[in-house]
Amino acid sequence: MGHGLGLVVESIPRGSFRNAINAGLPFLTGCLGVGEDVSTGDDLGSMMCNHISRLFYKPVKILGYQRQRINGNWKFYLENLRDTYHASLLHEFLVTFGLDRATQKGGVEMDERHRHNLTYAHAGSDSDSDAKEAYGGHEINNDKLKLLDSRLLEFRQEYADDRNLAISTMFPNASFQQLNNSLATRQIQPKGIDAFDLIWTYFGYTDDDVDMTNHRLRQLNLFGPGGLVSMEDAEAIEIAHKATYAEERNTTTVIEVGGKGEISDRAYRVNDVPIRGFWSYYAELMDIEPAGAFR
Repeated sequence: MGHGLGLVVESIPRGSFRNAINAGLPFLTGCLGVGEDVSTGDDLGSMMCNHISRLFYKPVKILGYQRQRINGNWKFYLENLRDTYHASLLHEFLVTFGLDRATQKGGVEMDERHRHNLTYAHAGSDSDSDAKEAYGGHEINNDKLKLLDSRLLEFRQEYADDRNLAISTMFPNASFQQLNNSLATRQIQPKGIDAFDLIWTYFGYTDDDVDMTNHRLRQLNLFGPGGLVSMEDAEAIEIAHKATYAEERNTTTVIEVGGKGEISDRAYRVNDVPIRGFWSYYAELMDIEPAGAFR
């Protein structure tokens, strides 16, 4: 939960935070235990460090910022970024134009304690016919809808791998994103338990030419408060948050996560493992972990 109005900042012991630089990015880390001294690499894990190094392998330049207020608990957004199911069910734009579909080859990776997550997919690893067959009764409108400017969908390979999607979630409140050639960080700023601000920072590289910079700016239309894709996330979170409140707040509703068993990396995209991993770590952190729970 976000801290309420009763939090006294002065009550936080001095020396409870450490700072470090990773791939040119400054990190401020809170120590959970007295005398704890863990390097930033240990905090992030090799998976997260590799993803950050991949995106920030050369100097960057800021292309712009956006901010939005979402009326929901901040943990909903962490679930959203880890949920591999929702992208191809909620975001019609992604499915219609093949930017992100469950039929693509890809997977999920986590750090050892499942605090951080990476969802990835490989470009050109499925076809329209694959999608039509897999989605069955869910109509794929790629034969009915066309973009007047197809450059919005263009993928220019920039890295050694062929991933056109690589979106990470860093516990507790950050994300590093690549979708095609759109690059961004997202920062979650809780505003109590019922709202949070989402801060988007879009970037490119200092050696991008004018054409590449314009290409990245064009693809920013997918993201942010009014993005062709991201606008649906905020609405879904607010609906889900409202649904968690009964008329009387002395009641409790429990929805069991369907998946069971080992929480581990998967080389396929349709799974709920990253969400289970998040709640596993959060339960431990909040000292509410059930006896015998998977980790």
